[in-house]
Amino acid sequence: GSLFYNTDFKTVEFFDGNSWRQVDNTTTRGRAVFGGGNTPSKVSTIDFVTISSLGNAVHFGEMSTDMNQAAGSASETRGLLSGGYDGSSRSDNNDYITIAAGGNAIDFGNLSAGRSHPGACNSSTRSLVIAGYTGSRVNTIDYVEINTLGNSIDFGDSISSRDELCALSSPTRGLSAAGGLSGGKEKIIDFVTIASKGNATKFGDLTVASAYACGGGNGIRGIIMPGNTPSPSGTDPTSIDQITIASEGNAVDFGGKAISIGTQRGGSGCSKTRMVFGSGANPSVNNALEFIVISSNGSAQEFGDLTLARSSPAGLSDSNGGLGGF
Repeated sequence: GSLFYNTDFKTVEFFDGNSWRQVDNTTTRGRAVFGGGNTPSKVSTIDFVTISSLGNAVHFGEMSTDMNQAAGSASETRGLLSGGYDGSSRSDNNDYITIAAGGNAIDFGNLSAGRSHPGACNSSTRSLVIAGYTGSRVNTIDYVEINTLGNSIDFGDSISSRDELCALSSPTRGLSAAGGLSGGKEKIIDFVTIASKGNATKFGDLTVASAYACGGGNGIRGIIMPGNTPSPSGTDPTSIDQITIASEGNAVDFGGKAISIGTQRGGSGCSKTRMVFGSGANPSVNNALEFIVISSNGSAQEFGDLTLARSSPAGLSDSNGGLGGF
């Protein structure tokens, strides 16, 4: 088959019969970052871990304000922490960090409206912030170009108005799943094409309706961890769903389990091989991180601890499934 060098992304790519795939992804470090949370008081703490290793997190810096229920997305170099709840109001903040450097977050711009518990995902150039709670549940999708600064622009609408959802991506598709509804929990998965603008289309359904989930993946396989509102969803709250991002259809069981339902209301960060997730609450806050191997179907293993026990942190990484690589 053909190989060529992509000068935009500085990667070697090959054609797999359907689309161009990146052979390498040498610009990433493999860091997962977790920002903010609830202890139960709101905190601004940002921690990071090296996804390929095991061990406890290291302090990275501070968000611009104490905040939980924000959402994280990232390019290979820059991470965004979007929205959240400061204890009195829903935030329209978009903070950014330089993932390789460490340090305090800096103002990027503003969302179209203050909202808590949105989902967020990305390609290498765009960040999408999806749905959330503004005082009522909304279906708005905002986007920004990650390497610039400025306020968010309208992208389109997700299928349902919801909060407490998760999002994940491949380099071309952004997906959102689960969520809280006025009448209970959501099981729908929908998707958009990140490079275009427009409303979301239905992808399929989760195996069980869920809220407070967290999502990730390697760009080929998407992973959705279980959630709660506030009781565990389904008969087995440690179950894990998987989807194939390039296709449409319902989620199926991953084949492994999370260690603890305490990972619910947690954040996540991914490389092409691992998803690190956790630091949640059920019923009390914790600092535990777990990981799975995305391409396998095994159960989660212990990874380490964040510097601070908390629920509802935002999670992001510089090597997530939206950034290509193979």
